[in-house]
Amino acid sequence: MTRRILCVLCALFLLFSVLPAAAEGGTDGCHSYDFDLSFSMNADAFPKLMRSRMSGYAALVNCLGLKGNIAWSDETRGMELDAVLYFKDNPSLSYPFRLYGTKERLFLSSPLLKDEVIFFNMAATLEFAVKAKNTLGLPLPYFAFLSPYVWEWSFASMSAHWDEAIGNYTESGTVTLDQFQTLAELWHEDLEYNEHVQRWINALAEGADNRQAAEAINKGFYDNLIYYYELITMNQPLTVTVSDGSITWENVLGKKLFSREETSDSLSVLLDLPASENGYVPTLSLVSNDNGDTYNFELRADLCKEGYEIPVDGVIEKAKTSNAAAEDIPDEIMEEEVIEPEEEEEEIVEEVYEEYEDDYNYDYEDEEFDSYVEEEGFDDVAALPDLLLHVYANGENLPKELPADSSFDLTGTTFGEVYPDYSFCLHGETKKDGYLLLSLRKPKPADDPTEPEEIFSCSGSMVPAEPREIPDYMQLSLDTYYNVFSFNETRLAEFRNKVVPLVLRSVLSFVNAMPTSACQSFLDDLTDSGVLNMLLD
Repeated sequence: MTRRILCVLCALFLLFSVLPAAAEGGTDGCHSYDFDLSFSMNADAFPKLMRSRMSGYAALVNCLGLKGNIAWSDETRGMELDAVLYFKDNPSLSYPFRLYGTKERLFLSSPLLKDEVIFFNMAATLEFAVKAKNTLGLPLPYFAFLSPYVWEWSFASMSAHWDEAIGNYTESGTVTLDQFQTLAELWHEDLEYNEHVQRWINALAEGADNRQAAEAINKGFYDNLIYYYELITMNQPLTVTVSDGSITWENVLGKKLFSREETSDSLSVLLDLPASENGYVPTLSLVSNDNGDTYNFELRADLCKEGYEIPVDGVIEKAKTSNAAAEDIPDEIMEEEVIEPEEEEEEIVEEVYEEYEDDYNYDYEDEEFDSYVEEEGFDDVAALPDLLLHVYANGENLPKELPADSSFDLTGTTFGEVYPDYSFCLHGETKKDGYLLLSLRKPKPADDPTEPEEIFSCSGSMVPAEPREIPDYMQLSLDTYYNVFSFNETRLAEFRNKVVPLVLRSVLSFVNAMPTSACQSFLDDLTDSGVLNMLLD
């Protein structure tokens, strides 16, 4: 359970880190809110084998409160969170802290640390998460993937290469195969040599329940980029049409590969590509509607084999296919002459037999040539999983700004071979007087009329405050701060001597104020996870 708690804290930390990015689309200026929140945790909502231990954590969570101010700036993209964690039954037991910075870099300070500043280089978040998983077994990469900046940083080079080779179309035009050829070469180089892209792929592979699935993603991009672009374009230019807030990409058959349509109160995005060589069809759809003070959205992304049926909300929906009608391709588009099926099959069988009868395949792992042995019934494509990833999220009546009168719901689910099966249901309520309620509940089938069981809730107030100027934290010198994601020997020694004793003193003070049952649960999890032994060693 220590792992789960640390992962939840990491997730919250990452969400705070991207708050300025989420606000960039708003009006210019600074934003500020005062908040005072309390928490509630229901141990009975957990499986029976976990309830005894979770009751200890619930005893702690239910007596905690958090109050302070959060502010951010659209201009500098900076944010500041000044907060105090306190025990509701004894407010004198308080733990103030300050979290501030940008999505690229975050800083943490506290009077309890005698205002020593800890620096988090967010570009190193994924690397740190992978190390934590390899050394402690903590599944932090899953939560690192929650941060949009992790994706932005990992694929910054590939995004730049897209701009270089393809560009951003603001008016109608065409995209040629030569442009895709250039992009394929640049991306091929990224996938092979760019350490940030490689780290993202490796983190996904190490965290996957089926490593073969993550390797299939890598192989699909690495080995078949040019082939796939030829399949998409059919060796003909793509047509890009820009008109009245909408943009569409179509191939020579008129197949709509990508579209984005935006009006004053709605947004629709659709990506529907042909199946790759190994049979996977990538699709993505996003629909958002503006209802005035609130908005709704629905997001769905799939990467599965062509024709695979994916259950969504208890209903089986057939995955979209975008290359289902090969016979519809005009003859003049095909470069090679069409061969009758029977003749083609006979010729291929003979050629394969002659080619491999005395041939050898190079084994890259053992660095030697092995004799070709055909295994009966073996099929690389068939051996791959049908579903790599399915993501679905839906939001209804989400408030665009606070305070507001709204009752909203946010649900989501992921499953597949490259990410753990996970579902959540979040219900919220807000009032014009600043009242705020967030309730995490157990997901239930749509046809179940009973009230879903609550797991965790946060309630209190969040009201607008006087905006304050937020500095440009990207201009700060980092020489005097402790970068916890990357230490050299000198700075590590200073951190141990100056900061660690202060951290331990604060932690011990907090532990001393915790309910006895929470201390017992915490020690049990430290022991079971091996963290306690590691610290004692």
